[in-house]
Amino acid sequence: CAPSNTVEVENFSPTGKVEKLTNFVVEFSEDLAPPDVQGVWLDEEFITFSPAIAGKFKWTSDNTLVFSPDAPLEAIQDYTATINKQVLFNTNFSPDFDTYEFHTPYFDVTKADFFWTNIAHQNYKLSVQANLHFNYPVEPQSLKDYLEIKKDGAELKDFQIVSEQAADVIAINFGEVKQTDKEQIFSIKVKENLVSVIEKEGLQETRTFESTLPPITKLAVTGVSSGFDGNTGWIEVSTTQTVDEDQLKNYVSTDPGKRLHFFVSENQFRLETDLNDVQTVDLKIKKGLPGLYGGELEFDFEQTVSMVNVNQSINFTDKKSKYLMLGGEENLKVNAVNIEEAEIEVSQVFKNNLLHFLNQYSYSYDYDEYYGYYPTYYVGDYGKTLYTEKVKLSEGKNWLKSFTVNLNKALNQKYKGIYTVTVRSAEERWRNDSKMIAISDLGIISKFANDEIYVFVNTISSTEPVAEAEVSIISTNNQILLTGKTDKDGVARFTDVNKNTEGFSPRLVVVEKNGDFNYIDLRETLIETSRYDVGGITQYAEDFNTFIYSPRNIYRPGEEVQLSAIVRNDKIKVVKDIPIITKIITPTGKVFDEFKQELNEQGSFEISFTLPDYAQTGGYRAELFTGSKQLIGSYNFSVEEFVPDKIRVLLTTDKKKTKPGKKVLVDVNAEFLFGGKASGLLYEADIQLKHRGFYSKNYPGYYFTNSSIVNSNVDNTFLDGKLDEQGNAVIEYQIPANVQSSGIASVNGYVSVFDLTGRTVTRTVSVDVFPKDYFIGIKSSDYYFGVNENLTFNLVAVNPDDKIIKNFKAKAQLVRYEWQTVLKRDYSGNYYYTSEQKELNEWEKNVDISGKTPFTFAVSKSGKYELRIFKKGSEDYQKKVFYAYGWGSSTAASFEVDKEGRIDIVLDKEEYEPGEKAKILFTCPFSGKLLITIERNNVHSYQYVNVENKSAEIEIPLDDNHMPNVYITATLFKKHNKDASIPFLVGHGFASMRVVKIKNKLPVTITAPEKIKPKTTQQIIIKTEPQKDIYVTVAAVDEGILQITNFNTPDPYKYMYAKRPLMVNSYDLYKLLLHEIVSESSTPGGGDMMEEQLKKRTNPISVKRFKLLSYWSGIKKTDSNGEVKVSLNIPQFNGDVRLMAVAYTDSRFGSAEEHMKVADDLIIEPQVPRFLVVNDSLVTPVTVINTTNRVANVEISLN
Repeated sequence: CAPSNTVEVENFSPTGKVEKLTNFVVEFSEDLAPPDVQGVWLDEEFITFSPAIAGKFKWTSDNTLVFSPDAPLEAIQDYTATINKQVLFNTNFSPDFDTYEFHTPYFDVTKADFFWTNIAHQNYKLSVQANLHFNYPVEPQSLKDYLEIKKDGAELKDFQIVSEQAADVIAINFGEVKQTDKEQIFSIKVKENLVSVIEKEGLQETRTFESTLPPITKLAVTGVSSGFDGNTGWIEVSTTQTVDEDQLKNYVSTDPGKRLHFFVSENQFRLETDLNDVQTVDLKIKKGLPGLYGGELEFDFEQTVSMVNVNQSINFTDKKSKYLMLGGEENLKVNAVNIEEAEIEVSQVFKNNLLHFLNQYSYSYDYDEYYGYYPTYYVGDYGKTLYTEKVKLSEGKNWLKSFTVNLNKALNQKYKGIYTVTVRSAEERWRNDSKMIAISDLGIISKFANDEIYVFVNTISSTEPVAEAEVSIISTNNQILLTGKTDKDGVARFTDVNKNTEGFSPRLVVVEKNGDFNYIDLRETLIETSRYDVGGITQYAEDFNTFIYSPRNIYRPGEEVQLSAIVRNDKIKVVKDIPIITKIITPTGKVFDEFKQELNEQGSFEISFTLPDYAQTGGYRAELFTGSKQLIGSYNFSVEEFVPDKIRVLLTTDKKKTKPGKKVLVDVNAEFLFGGKASGLLYEADIQLKHRGFYSKNYPGYYFTNSSIVNSNVDNTFLDGKLDEQGNAVIEYQIPANVQSSGIASVNGYVSVFDLTGRTVTRTVSVDVFPKDYFIGIKSSDYYFGVNENLTFNLVAVNPDDKIIKNFKAKAQLVRYEWQTVLKRDYSGNYYYTSEQKELNEWEKNVDISGKTPFTFAVSKSGKYELRIFKKGSEDYQKKVFYAYGWGSSTAASFEVDKEGRIDIVLDKEEYEPGEKAKILFTCPFSGKLLITIERNNVHSYQYVNVENKSAEIEIPLDDNHMPNVYITATLFKKHNKDASIPFLVGHGFASMRVVKIKNKLPVTITAPEKIKPKTTQQIIIKTEPQKDIYVTVAAVDEGILQITNFNTPDPYKYMYAKRPLMVNSYDLYKLLLHEIVSESSTPGGGDMMEEQLKKRTNPISVKRFKLLSYWSGIKKTDSNGEVKVSLNIPQFNGDVRLMAVAYTDSRFGSAEEHMKVADDLIIEPQVPRFLVVNDSLVTPVTVINTTNRVANVEISLN
């Protein structure tokens, strides 16, 4: 027993396993706290936690201390708590305290749901799916190695993880499962050491879950849960297979009886109704309830369901946005559930500490959106707390309440900066949400090019340009790199950026004017361009376009390699008389050789070098550098011990298009490259079914590709056989009768023919399969419309030949999507509110489609809509999504919180020449102010245009500087006010405009005989325009070599005038701008890749007995007639020679190719093994091919 003057801890709770959201209560054996410290939150550290936990303490009585963390505890974390002497105050007690230990939940698998379903993309095959529930999210790709799945004790290997992203529920499909009339026992084992995305500690023990599933003919109920969503009650029922949603109303009821709304998802169906203050509900499900896979509920099911309490929560309604307009409402909206009193804490971060503060939370940029995690912001020494206040919320258990936080009193501070706002439960401080906010009227758009930066500043309130604003570019290590002021148009331009910021990287753009302060963080405000066509060929350096080529891209050890390069600047002008360094890099990354030379007067050069006999095989790379060691280009080639192809394979089909269930015939024809028939050769075929969308040439602008149909997944078919005497074969393939496709299914045949030495040549052919005899197209003039106005969509129905179907009977359905607040359950079994998209059927109408048929209707509510067009009697449909909005018709449920609209940019021509004017039409989501820039490597020009009636048109004069393409970029913004009828605050658009001179393509012809004999000399004539000193190179290479790598004849024109990528990065803050919120009180509220994969692998064994035909002329110059003549000595060779010519002068380029057959009258092809062992004997077939039309007797001998 402790001495009488000793104080002990009678209770410390919780200990052991604790939830991430919890308060800690300590009860002492004696009275310790004086009255003046009771009932208030204190910062004094009465308990030391390790690791540290931020939070506050409150004495709720003389001997009871409560600690409330400011944020959730760390996941998978062990903690210790030590009580400090501060709890004794001025008493004379001696402490006798233990150290207490607790931990947040370790990573675990909590349960598994098993149910019948279908295999993804194979609706005709049944399977079993298990949904694994974890208490922390798991990456699907890391899970597979830790799973063991069994059916009736036998392991299943052919399972598939259906989930694609990290989640706490992962779906696993067991593959095709045969149906029986008996129960089947399934088990799933999750092995120890699996880690979650938290990555702290793996699964401590192997977990095994087992379920006995009834046969597919029986449906069973496996679980029931329930709750509130703030306005209605819901009940979720889990079953062993998906139920028929249309039949639920006939089998499911409640007592008390209510009007029920049903929703079905996988193995669950959900019913919602108005339950008012009902505490319990009797759920009744009648026997016979049908499942989608033939099962029926065998007996009546009844259960009394208790309506659970909703978990306490408090959070900002807009998680992502970070900017409020200065001079506007200056309100933030907060949602709260079961919170009686909220505490609001507003702090300021000083502008000189802004970057350090942002860096402290930079880890959350990607993590928050992906996993739904948002940090709690602590200002600390980066600023100061401005004020704390409390708000009493109205009563109403389990109901969602909303209130606003006004930040006006935080303004007019002596020091400028941004703000953090934290809202929390006054009693349980760890129930909180935190937000970072900049309050300003300075709207910022910025463009970062290679060596220049543009900053555009307009007021958020009126979109007027802001002149004389001070602009600063801040580096990642908080240094001021550049400063300047905006001009009368509100634009600041910084040049020579690379020189002035060498060794630093920009991070922030800061703007100030008359005490107003704002910024953009380049890590958060980049405009995403992946949905736009802004790609192009790789440019290693901004000022150089380098075309490197060779007569071929595969060589043997011991051969001479030839390379040539043409160098132009960004304006495709000649770059000459500068030193160039060429480095040859081996497969291991080492420098094999290095060459130095100067560019000639046409900006080109050539080199040749000999590979040693022992050269390492593999992929080599030639890298081109300027004398200042700037990389300007590279060229890849292979070094392998290869044998040239000897045969050419041609594939044709008996039809170009067909239907499911029909046969397809693939005709195979093979011949030797010198012209002889490839008789008796073996072949293999791989037949695959792929899918692609249907696009109409006759009706451009109509969308045919947004179908509800799920594409069928069909296994590959493998066939083999032998060619006949003429080198022909016919391959039959039966198309499955049940193939479905959202567009066109394509039968792709990959046929490999083996030559006499066993090497293959592979070719591909395809046939289009049309599972349906019609395609419905939908065309609209816009994505965004007003409410209560006529909306016209044009409809068309065509057959597979793209011809009109007259009097096509169709049904139209309009669906509206609402974002509703619903209740969800987290991994701990707690309930919380979140937003979820729901589908509401507005109407259905019959429509006859004949040709281009206008279909007009109006909508009265703002929101996201989907127009669906069905063929009458069919369940499949074509769909078109659009948005409608208007004053007074928008509700909180109308839109998901996405403030970025899309601008469509339409050019009047596909291609322009310098000197022309381009007419450009902008179709916008709303009217406002449009910033238009012309850019590629840098910003060529910019202008502002006022958009009225949601469209604008401009003309742009074009010149040589715009070749070969430039980008039209558009940023749309508007006056910011309380009008919530338009959900979008910004619009973006990007479009590439091609600008070329047709005369820059040089005409090139090659004159050569079509067929010759070996061991002859041939004169080859290359002709281009009649101009002297045009540079020309000529190559003659065995087609059997080029065929190995599918080598394309070099084409400098195609390269030099190819589309270039957009190299300017755009940033703006408008997508992160908060809507203006009026104050309210607390009230309830095709086959190419496969062909590449099937290419032959070369052999590492030396094959020098096969002599190669490969000729390179070097760089030549044309005579005054524009001709170059070369003499070509043909060795002993039988095959096909490809002649390739490249010509160039200044900014003009051209190329051409021709083929020349080389063949003896008689050609012998012995099938001799590559290797023989001593004392081996063999019988070898010898094929004799007669390439003439004459009959002759032949004697063969072997020496």
